[in-house]
Amino acid sequence: MRNFEVNAAASVKITHYFLNKMMDKKQKGLIAFTSSSAGFIPNPLAALYASTKAFLTTFAASVSAEVKSFGIDVVVVHPSPISSQFYSNADGMQVLISSANFAQPPRVIADAIFTAAGRFTIVDQVRGSKGVINKQANYPTIL
Repeated sequence: MRNFEVNAAASVKITHYFLNKMMDKKQKGLIAFTSSSAGFIPNPLAALYASTKAFLTTFAASVSAEVKSFGIDVVVVHPSPISSQFYSNADGMQVLISSANFAQPPRVIADAIFTAAGRFTIVDQVRGSKGVINKQANYPTIL
């Protein structure tokens, strides 16, 4: 439930709060989310993680269309593996341990967000999910 609360419920509540403030004040800006291409494939033993990430990507893309006319951009990034404490809890899951070898510094997420702002809604940095996203998404996507 903590995973759901952090990845889905909190994202909706925070977005609702700040979008209303921005729209009330007629402020232009950017709302950014970090999701995961894990949301496009089944994830045994991580079902809630994958499901909430699928929700977050769809939520961001939907909200993007709703607020574009207000001058508010919405970007959702599916980062490639990022160097973080995430891998310290891999508990022997070889796929996670292997992906840590390809981890990039956190700054790549910020670079992706600011490069995409105003141009793309979904930024997927994971090569393996390109075909899946191209078939499912009708939003401006950079892969």
